[in-house]
This record gives sequence, C-alpha cells and structure tokens, in this order.
Amino acid sequence: MHLQMTVTTAYIKLFLSLIFLIVDIFVLVGIRRQTILSSHPIMILNAALFTTEILKIGAQVTNEYPVEIAGKVLIDCPYSDIWAVWSLIPWFSSIYIYPILAVLHFLAIYRPVYFKMLKKKSAYISILIVFLLSILMSLAYVLPSCGIYYSHDFLYWAFDFSRPQVFFMEKYNYVLAVSGIH
Repeated sequence: MHLQMTVTTAYIKLFLSLIFLIVDIFVLVGIRRQTILSSHPIMILNAALFTTEILKIGAQVTNEYPVEIAGKVLIDCPYSDIWAVWSLIPWFSSIYIYPILAVLHFLAIYRPVYFKMLKKKSAYISILIVFLLSILMSLAYVLPSCGIYYSHDFLYWAFDFSRPQVFFMEKYNYVLAVSGIH
C-alpha cells in the first residue's frame, strides 16, 4: 500500500512538473517574442530564471521521478556526481538571480533614473557571473573533501557536519535563499 502511494505521488509530481515545464516554456517564448520586453534587463534576467527552472525540471524528470516510479534512473550515468552537479547548477542559478531581481525592483521603485540607465549588457554580464558562480558552487559539492555526498540510489544529500565547510555551505544556502525571498 505504501509503495503504491509513493508511486502515485511520484506520478502526480511528474505530471505537475510537466505542466510547470510547459508553462515555463510558453512564458520564455512569450518574453523572447516581444521585442520591447526581450530587450529590457529585468526581462533578460527573468528569461534566465525561467531557463534555470526548465533545467531544474529537466533534471527532476530525468533523474528523480524515474527512481521514485521505476526504481532506476532514466539515463544511467556511471558518475552520479555529474548528475548531482547537473541538478545543482539550476538551483544555484535561480538562487543567485532572485537577489539581483530584488535589487532591480528596488531600483525601479526608489531610483528610477538609475533603473532607466541599465543596459542589456549589464544583464548579460550578470547572467554570466551567475552561471559561473553556480558552476563553481556545484562543483564544490562533488569534491571528496567537501563533506556533502549525494546518494544516487536513494536521492538524498548526506552531510558530514564535523567538517567546517559543511556548516558554512549550509548557512550560505540559507542566506541566499532568504535574500531571494525578501
């Protein structure tokens, strides 16, 4: 009975993820088709955010849900660390983009002159920095000395809190997540 509920829950999560994937793709295409919207820095960052969401859902659909439903991964990757990095890059990208968007919203309300001076180039540079930071942060998780391990079989992260860098990474994630919410 419990196994059947778990599989049913996995199918529901898969169905909802696919709906979100379709909506994200439509929004991304809509932003790109509007010439006025697609050239504004805040929309460029929003497009990057939707792209990271699409990548995040793609990682879930190809890795997490097949394990919950069938007990095995869809694409058998001999290096589970690579798959962990693939799933972390969109997470860190979105968590870095949210504070940038919050600053842009602040500028739009309280400093409209500075907001109007923003150029497309600054948005693209921000996205490049975000993705480079995301890749670096994701690669840090797969180092053997990191103290954070991904179990490909059970889909969970194990933390060795005896290592100081694990405590730092945990607090760093909390600060980024909270700064993106506010």
